[in-house]
Amino acid sequence: PEQKNPFADLSFADKSKRTRPPFATDWIRGKIFAPGALAALNDEARGIVLAFAETGARPSELANLHTGVIHVDHKVPHISVEPRDDPDDPREIKTASSVRKIPLVGVALEVFKKHPSGFPRYKDREASLSALLNKHFKSHGLFPTDDHTVYSLRHSFEDRMKNGRLDEELRRMLMGHTIDRPKYGEGGDMK
Repeated sequence: PEQKNPFADLSFADKSKRTRPPFATDWIRGKIFAPGALAALNDEARGIVLAFAETGARPSELANLHTGVIHVDHKVPHISVEPRDDPDDPREIKTASSVRKIPLVGVALEVFKKHPSGFPRYKDREASLSALLNKHFKSHGLFPTDDHTVYSLRHSFEDRMKNGRLDEELRRMLMGHTIDRPKYGEGGDMK
């Protein structure tokens, strides 16, 4: 007797249908950054939202930054997204290409001047942070559609870089995405 393939009825979700729409820049400025829009959030969560919108770093990356990787007094202020090698407090990074330096300007620089030690309340608590932010955005009318999530800010950051005509390789580096070519040299500097 022929056996039925136990995997025959399994299928994978079509992830191409699950892309998150970006926020329009005017929506970010007029709604999310409007006076009072983030006031109900605690100071660290508010700082993460502002830094997220202006750096494109993943919320989990921002939540796990610490003093040693926040460089506001550097010639080019920046954060370094990197693994924590401390055996008592290890943290892996999503992919090798996610290890990167992200320059800080404008609102993001002000956030890290205020939080030079990062956001200890959310260290290793990404799920709690995500739930809090999505609940806040939903209850305060900060999502333009039901398809938006807080993570849509990351997609908006990439769109703003495209609109600013930053080349694809630089965009990929800042987002922590893989660059599809052999790596040569040291990758340039942040000047």
